[in-house]
Amino acid sequence: ESDSFIFLLSTRSGGMGLNLQSADTCILYDSDWNPQPDIQAMARVHRIGQTKTVHVYRLVSGGTVEERMVERAEKKLFLDQMVNRGSAADSDEEFAKLTAGELLSTLRFGCNAVFGEGSKGNFLPTKKEINIITNRNRSETFSAGNLQGGVEQTAKDFDANQELTGSMLFDGIDFRAIRNKMFSDEEESIPKSLRGISKKWTYLNNQEKRIRKDRIVLVKGNGSGYGSAFVPILASNNYDLESGESSVFQRELKGRAGSMCDLEATKKTPTKKDYQHQNFCQVCGDGRHLHRCMSCPISYHPDCIGATSLSGVRRACTHHRCCVCSKNHAACGGFLFPCQSCANSYCEDCLPSEGVRLLGRCERFEELGYDTTKYFAYIHCSSSCEMHARNKFNWRPKKNRDEKAFCPEDIDISYAFGKREHKKKNICPSANLI
Repeated sequence: ESDSFIFLLSTRSGGMGLNLQSADTCILYDSDWNPQPDIQAMARVHRIGQTKTVHVYRLVSGGTVEERMVERAEKKLFLDQMVNRGSAADSDEEFAKLTAGELLSTLRFGCNAVFGEGSKGNFLPTKKEINIITNRNRSETFSAGNLQGGVEQTAKDFDANQELTGSMLFDGIDFRAIRNKMFSDEEESIPKSLRGISKKWTYLNNQEKRIRKDRIVLVKGNGSGYGSAFVPILASNNYDLESGESSVFQRELKGRAGSMCDLEATKKTPTKKDYQHQNFCQVCGDGRHLHRCMSCPISYHPDCIGATSLSGVRRACTHHRCCVCSKNHAACGGFLFPCQSCANSYCEDCLPSEGVRLLGRCERFEELGYDTTKYFAYIHCSSSCEMHARNKFNWRPKKNRDEKAFCPEDIDISYAFGKREHKKKNICPSANLI
């Protein structure tokens, strides 16, 4: 165990009434842009009752933003001394006899000694140099090796216009020059001709592309009424009630912090066909040597739909294209009108104007487990198809429970448009016309 006692304290902890007169060493590890909190930290060990020689050490890395902060703090201290110099001169008669130059030389601020060579190199001191630095018998002007004493600033000699240390030079490497060279190389790489633009475009396309993040994810939405197997939602809203909403920290870690929700876009994979197919041809009604549609419960013979060989058999039946313009559901607004009884299907533009009954749902296909309202609105395209549905599928039209609404007779209000008074008609017998 060590006999040394260390008390860690933030320089921002002002107004707490801490007096550390029992300490004899103050080490400023992290300097502040405002020099006053640092001065208050030094003053804590100089309270009444201090009998020891106090050393204050400030740790600064040369050539970095820390050295820039210290230089900025010295300029603020210089400004503070220059603003408050009048109050000191008026309160003492001796200061009133001094000239302006002599008065400025009495205004001192900054450190008494500096160890190291600033931005020329950062290195750790040796044990011998540490003994010299921590020697409490040395004076403020003592110098030895890399320790330089007597460097305290005065208001007379201080150069307020001195440029701050550049933070782009580190360990002898000028990062500003490297950045400027990079910018100049980018300007030179800008193509000057059409051929150069083509080469630049090819080069950029061959570069590794960044990972794309989508704000919208797809989740399973069966039974939600959306009309699709997957429902798009915001990725930030993709969480369950047990785990709750994830924080920004968890989303950026992509689950490495034990997040309960994965916000990466869900890839749409082909779903398993969970519906059955009808056991007869949609065109001829025969149940032998059938081919099944890959997108609906329809079964058919290749010859019945116009495929002369097995290689020409379509993967989808004729219900998925308009029989007039041959457009699929995506090309005609996302909706088709297939006939329940035959192999015909129509888009909205090619739909027959007469003899069509709109069904909407197809009950016999829904009994097989197929969602008939996703891309289709089933119809009977002719009276013969409706008769076939009655006889073959036992289809019956739904009765309209609402009786026909009563429509009153037309009311003659022509008197309000320029006719004479004697031709007015009393539309309300119980009311007296004025």
